[in-house]
Amino acid sequence: MNGNSGVFFYHNTFEELIATERLNVDEILSLLDYPSYFDLLELPLPANRDGIIEALSDDALIQTDHAGAWNITNLGAILLAKRLTDFPNLSRKAVRVIQYSGKGRINTIRERSVERGYAASFERLVGH
Repeated sequence: MNGNSGVFFYHNTFEELIATERLNVDEILSLLDYPSYFDLLELPLPANRDGIIEALSDDALIQTDHAGAWNITNLGAILLAKRLTDFPNLSRKAVRVIQYSGKGRINTIRERSVERGYAASFERLVGH
C-alpha cells in the first residue's frame, strides 16, 4: 500500500514483463528452444504440444493473454530464445565471452557473442 491512500501498487519484475505478445502455439515453439528446457531439467520431452505449452506456462516462461493468445515473458525469452534478436528489447542482453591477454582488459585475444538464450546456450558457454 502506498501511504494512507488505500491504493495498492503491483510492480512486475523484469522477468515477468512481456517480451513478445499475441502469439499462437506454433510461433511460441518456433521462437523458443524448448528441448533445451527439458534437457536441462532432465525431464522427458512431452509427447504433444499441449504438454510442452503447459510446462512452459507452469514455469512462467509463457502466459496466456485475455484474448486467449500466448505471450513470451522476458524470463522465457532470455532463457530459451533461439535468437535473442527476435526479441528487440532483449537483443542487447546477449552473452559475451571475452578472453583478454594478461591481467588487464586492454588486449582482447578472443570475443564471442552468443545470440541464443542463456539456458539454451548453457553447455556451449561452459565450453568456452
